[in-house]
Amino acid sequence: MPLIGLLLPDGFEVCSLTPVAVFEAANAELGEPFYDVRVLSDRGGRIAGSFGVAIATQALGGEAYDTLLVAGAPDVVSTTPLAQARLRMVAARSGRVASLRLGAFALAEAGLLDGRRATTHATHAHALQQRFPAIRVDADCLFTQEDPVWTSAGMTAGVDLALHLIERDVGRDCVQRVAARLMIPMLRSGAHPQHSAALDLQATSDRVATALEFARNNLRRKLTVEDLAEVARLSPRQFSRIFRNQTGCSPARAIEKLRLEAACVLIRQGRLPFETIAGETGFGDEERMRRAFTRDVGQAPRAIRRMAQMARAA
Repeated sequence: MPLIGLLLPDGFEVCSLTPVAVFEAANAELGEPFYDVRVLSDRGGRIAGSFGVAIATQALGGEAYDTLLVAGAPDVVSTTPLAQARLRMVAARSGRVASLRLGAFALAEAGLLDGRRATTHATHAHALQQRFPAIRVDADCLFTQEDPVWTSAGMTAGVDLALHLIERDVGRDCVQRVAARLMIPMLRSGAHPQHSAALDLQATSDRVATALEFARNNLRRKLTVEDLAEVARLSPRQFSRIFRNQTGCSPARAIEKLRLEAACVLIRQGRLPFETIAGETGFGDEERMRRAFTRDVGQAPRAIRRMAQMARAA
């Protein structure tokens, strides 16, 4: 039975508990208590979170964990030399160590991120890089994976991290069932950017939201205004007017934003040829995709892939 430890600091963020729900859902899908999850703190006992929620914890001892998740408080709080030494000891005995949001600072203070690529929430990425120059901080990804150390941007990215850890343990089929149980619309990779075009395009009506969801799921198609208007059950003229009022841009511009975001993930992963990515994301051909990236992102796809490859190689 894989042993999962979630190490919480005093004043922990409540969202740090969300990965526990993912492991709980995995146990339910597997039909047995496959994961043994333990909530930990430096001294054990009852500790209070940032939102007034208190939780019982066990003391972090010398036990080995298959996965040790290290959470943070809402703001960066330095750990003591004793806590750092204890974390190094437990990490050395454990299979995987992963941080949730500002938990990356605790791993960094313990020296566990030196020479590694790591991430944290974008609002604190610069501070992490400044304080710990030996780390290669990627400020625009959901999570990083350099076995045996993983780091995540926290918040909902902690859920993505937990899903990928479970996929490593029990396979893709189970993870897809877990995601469906938790009503998670898509499995996001670590390369997925923290800033989401889909978030910028939030709609206030079900009809426009349905059309956007249709577009996200069918980026390979040509996707005309008429197609989206039909999904929304509106005339093209009505749809265009309502869409612009709710999202601040035209349907064509929104679709291009979604295509750029999807293509960027595949480019950074580095597995598919550019021509294939252009086809999969609806750009049609590599040159059209290159022009869109140069205009909107300020970098060509090859430059983005080269930077991602250099970060992995380093």
